Amino acid sequence: MMERCQTCMAVGKCPECNGRGSILTPLHDKVRIRCEACDGSGKCPECNGHGKVRARPRENSIFDSLGSQYEASNQREREVGRRLQALRGRGVDPCAPRWEALREEFGIWASRDGRLIAKPRRWLTEDSSLYDLLLEDQERGDALLGYFRELERRADE
Repeated sequence: MMERCQTCMAVGKCPECNGRGSILTPLHDKVRIRCEACDGSGKCPECNGHGKVRARPRENSIFDSLGSQYEASNQREREVGRRLQALRGRGVDPCAPRWEALREEFGIWASRDGRLIAKPRRWLTEDSSLYDLLLEDQERGDALLGYFRELERRADE
């Protein structure tokens, strides 16, 4: 994706010599020397006279932060699924009554139909931001992963 060149303000001319390729010397009004910024071409050295440059990724924007949180949430969700499948493949039922105390320790509820639900960690309202929702999702995912890791460790004993 392309964006406007900020060096020449999308004009394409070298800002040092205004597109002439040469500049007046400071000592003599009528003597011109070659512009070093553009090597005498008169073109903007940043965009090579096109007025546009390849867009650079924005750093430290709220969108970057939300994007990384969202990606981390997806990775956590995939890991939760893999660990749950591995436990059930080994014959360990994470919803079994035997693990109720461990679930309570990690703040996990087990439904009768075999679903695990991490208890909410923060109070969310309709005014909560997307960032708050992603943080809540992260904390719940971390609780499930912690529970599964401990369950795997205890099942190995």
